[in-house]
Amino acid sequence: MTEPTRTRIVVADDDADILDLLVFKLTEAGFEAIGVSDGDAALAAIEANPPRLAILDVKMPGLSGVEVLRQVRASKRLSDLNVILLTANAGESDVDSGFAAGASDYVHKPFSPDELLDRVNALTKQNKALRQEQARDLDTHQIILELGHAIRACSETQQALDVMCSMLGEGLGVDRVIAITLGIRREVHLGAQWHRPALQRLGDLAGPLDLGELAEELWLSSGSWAEHDLLEAEPPPRAIAPILQDSGARAGITVPIGLDDRVMGVIHILMVDKPRAWTKGETDVVQTAAGFVARAIVGIEHQANHRKYVDRVETLDRQKSDFLATVSHELRTPLTSISGYLEVLQAEDAGPLTAQQHRMLDAIDRSTVRLRKLIEDVMLSRIEGGVSEATFVEVSIRALITRVSRELIPLAHRSSIELQIDTGSPTATVLGNRTALGRAVATVLSNAIKFSSPGGVVTLEVALDPSTERILITCQDHGVGIPATDLPDLFTRFFRASNATKKEIQGTGLGLSIAKKIIEDHHGELRLTSVEDEGTTVVLDLPMCELPLTQP
Repeated sequence: MTEPTRTRIVVADDDADILDLLVFKLTEAGFEAIGVSDGDAALAAIEANPPRLAILDVKMPGLSGVEVLRQVRASKRLSDLNVILLTANAGESDVDSGFAAGASDYVHKPFSPDELLDRVNALTKQNKALRQEQARDLDTHQIILELGHAIRACSETQQALDVMCSMLGEGLGVDRVIAITLGIRREVHLGAQWHRPALQRLGDLAGPLDLGELAEELWLSSGSWAEHDLLEAEPPPRAIAPILQDSGARAGITVPIGLDDRVMGVIHILMVDKPRAWTKGETDVVQTAAGFVARAIVGIEHQANHRKYVDRVETLDRQKSDFLATVSHELRTPLTSISGYLEVLQAEDAGPLTAQQHRMLDAIDRSTVRLRKLIEDVMLSRIEGGVSEATFVEVSIRALITRVSRELIPLAHRSSIELQIDTGSPTATVLGNRTALGRAVATVLSNAIKFSSPGGVVTLEVALDPSTERILITCQDHGVGIPATDLPDLFTRFFRASNATKKEIQGTGLGLSIAKKIIEDHHGELRLTSVEDEGTTVVLDLPMCELPLTQP
């Protein structure tokens, strides 16, 4: 077996007899004593292999004991070394200068070797206790780091409690850890416990105890309760006495679980059959763990509430879509009959019509067209999944613009609007859904016509940007424009600009939101700029198709 490392002590004295005596006594006491006869050798020995203690004679050749001490204290690596000074001076000057330099203790010559040995033992024990406390502090810091990481990874409160109990129990080396969370009415909600293998698991953690009152009292006051030895202490708080009794606890810590003004539960750390002197670091670890758990509980609750909210919104959205589909179907059926009979009447299949009757039927026809467009807008607005790329084909933008502009020429004529259309290059092609893209362009162009004053001009042009491989479809009007305050909400479904409402310009408020969604589904961007009473410019920015066009 490897022998335990002995505590190293450097002894410096220019009196050979005293030096030999000290080295002998320290070695007999189990220390590793290194003897030197002057200050320079003492400093060299200390720096070469730092000991736990140095015994220095004040008066030595070369560096004095006080000078060695000053250099030791000036060294960051050696500053915490315990140093005992030896002096034959009966006055106080050496003592004062020594303590001023940072001496740990002072012994006057002549001295009893046993007295000096007692001083050495006291300092080494203090040093050992300090090292042990520092080691515990490092351990508790590591526990906190690992505990925080583990709890943050938990997705359920029970899991977080189980992880915390296990890590605290093993990390602090205790006998039992119990965690209890409370419900809204302070009833026990969840419980978790850990114990060392030799102990039995406790039964019902609820019990007839008012943990809520205790947790709130601790949360609002000291923040914890700790007792080193319950056999010698005052009676514990009434609320935790049953757990202490059932567990056979001899020492314990109780910390509330809380966040801000909300108290959520308690944590019990227990030792069985023997006392334990709890350190501040250990209490801090438990309080930090309680904070981790509290934040985890709030985060898990937030996620659960968010999931419920999302589920509710999705349910409502499905119900809305189903409702719109039903309404649309019920509207299309009579509209089909109206359109069919209207076509028969306009063709005079049921008999000749007067000019006035033709004008009346034309009014009915326009209203029918408006109603059909409204139904289509509503139907498109419920398609949340967007345009599927499975339906994408090569689309000639030139052919698309030509078809859309022809469809809208009658509307422009009725509104006395001049259309200036530039269909662009025949090489301008995109991959997309032809119907959806046509609907987006038609929406933008019809809006420009609708919001222009009689006699106005609406332009639509197509440009290619070879450097970015983009196609820009730009539509511009000089109509009523859009108020600046309305621009942020312009793409919100069913939103209509305030000036359009005042001027009683008909519309559903769905067109632009639908067009924007269609363009984005084609990996494009819809940009809009507008100034009230000056006009609006809309740009549909789409990626070019890299494949050759297969259809004219």
